[in-house]
Amino acid sequence: MTLQDKTYGADTAVITNLLDTIAKLKEDTVASRNPQNFDGFEVTEAKGVEVRIDDAAQKTLAHFYVGKNGPDIFSTYVRAKDAGVVYLVPGLFKNAADKEINAWRDKAIFRLSPDSIDGYEVAGDTSLRLGKDSAGAWQATCGGASFAAHKQAAL
Repeated sequence: MTLQDKTYGADTAVITNLLDTIAKLKEDTVASRNPQNFDGFEVTEAKGVEVRIDDAAQKTLAHFYVGKNGPDIFSTYVRAKDAGVVYLVPGLFKNAADKEINAWRDKAIFRLSPDSIDGYEVAGDTSLRLGKDSAGAWQATCGGASFAAHKQAAL
């Protein structure tokens, strides 16, 4: 993905959410079969959010328009690109598909796996070091004193 002449990785969680949402779409309620109504549902090229999904060979697997939210706001109008039917589908699908380009960008600063971390240190006026001992238990060291690091029980 390119944004302001810089290339970024895509946020896989956002993409996965969109693809999962698409996979769950069902032809639930027919809203209209009249092409004159498509503009009002915002499922046209001019008003809808166009979504096209291709496979690795660039074969189009799905191509459709996401329109406005339905009357209960927890539904969305959709229409396959060349279809003559508008469906009202459950869910806030427009929110998943209609994002600014920056929302698709992976904004992670670090890639850390919690299982690979065996210690860290916070430095300042007083430094604190947390690390795993030979048994894998977390130990804290502060001001030369060491003690077991564990969760405080809720009151």
